[in-house]
Amino acid sequence: MKNSFSDWLSSSELGCYLLEREQAYFDRAVADVFGFHAVQLGLPEVDFLRANRIPWQCRVADSGPAQILCDPEQLPFESRSLDLLVMPHVLDFTTVPHQVLREAERVLMPEGRLILTGFNPVSLWGVRRLVQVERRVPLPGGRADHDQVGRRRERPEPFRLVHDQVRPRRCGEGLGPRRCVLPGG
Repeated sequence: MKNSFSDWLSSSELGCYLLEREQAYFDRAVADVFGFHAVQLGLPEVDFLRANRIPWQCRVADSGPAQILCDPEQLPFESRSLDLLVMPHVLDFTTVPHQVLREAERVLMPEGRLILTGFNPVSLWGVRRLVQVERRVPLPGGRADHDQVGRRRERPEPFRLVHDQVRPRRCGEGLGPRRCVLPGG
């Protein structure tokens, strides 16, 4: 689904329009963010960090031309190691949005920035997704919102306060081979 969404962004008129608008949004949003480490999680085919001046930038995804391949709910970065994390449509394509947001909180520095985009589930895109069983346009949320016959599944609300749901970790808990130390850090 994610690959077809990426293809749709670059090949259809509506997708190109959306990509142009989101690229302009990210260019404005990341231009004045400073720090040492910036990561783009998702849509590695598009450089949403191009307007940013942070020296170490990386594209991360679970497939495609990313520099690091991993699941968005288990990021391979040390806690409090990133100054900027951009997530274009990542929550649209995950079945565990709360865990993705918890991971984002874990890897961001205390004054770090999280910039994300996604489709509003109560917009025209969301209404279309509810009534359209056979999708020709790759609308997000296919795995998370509908079963095989198109019946609506419950979708958790991803924008509750993330901090209240974070489980405290003991020293060294969860640190394993999936963690990596960033250069210069």
